[in-house]
Amino acid sequence: MTHIGVIPKDLAIGPFWPQISDLISKAMPYGRGEYTIDDIREGIASGAMFALGVIHAGTVEFVITATIGGYWREVVGPAIEAARINGKDALDSLTDPAMIDAHVAAVVADLDAI
Repeated sequence: MTHIGVIPKDLAIGPFWPQISDLISKAMPYGRGEYTIDDIREGIASGAMFALGVIHAGTVEFVITATIGGYWREVVGPAIEAARINGKDALDSLTDPAMIDAHVAAVVADLDAI
């Protein structure tokens, strides 16, 4: 039997964890160093991360780990906040359509720069 997709949490941190951790550990030198193997296991256990992979005849052939939403929370949100004026959205004080267009263009440029 072959499974392709999200590996159920109880299987990912249970019987398949030795194979998954071996594959992930081999890839970690090429990452950004954000997580240890223990962080990844805990992330899967808590539901903050998940493992996607291919399991064929009881052997993990391929696996990646992922988390959803981190980019928005950690990058886009602060960029939008940085585009605000004195903690208050600049659109509140803009009444001229040309000023609003200029503000929107500035926010879009900030987001494009990410």
